[in-house]
Amino acid sequence: MEQKGQNMLDKYIKYSQARVDMFNAQEIPAANLAATKLYKINEELKKDINMGKLIIDALLDTKPQQPEAMLWILEVALPLGYRTNEVVSAVKKISQNKDLGVTSVDAQMSLRVKGYIRSDGI
Repeated sequence: MEQKGQNMLDKYIKYSQARVDMFNAQEIPAANLAATKLYKINEELKKDINMGKLIIDALLDTKPQQPEAMLWILEVALPLGYRTNEVVSAVKKISQNKDLGVTSVDAQMSLRVKGYIRSDGI
């Protein structure tokens, strides 16, 4: 991966993890700041389709997967129509992993809003 792509991936993982860490620490302004940065990055990734695909590929191929980042990249994969089944499947697994706390709940809510699971969790 070229340096620009690696930098974007590093920022993506950093901000997505910071968002959940700050939320769990009840530092809501800091969590909101990280979320704002992720929204901006997602907008960039939707415009720069090649970079968007590169980050989606990297996050799907990263082991272990980054649950918070995977949840956020759903917002890029769906509009791009790129590897959507794989990203949705990963987010469904996150939604079922109660050990992930708020990230699991966020995944459930995101999948419900997008129509991938019903309100009863199926």
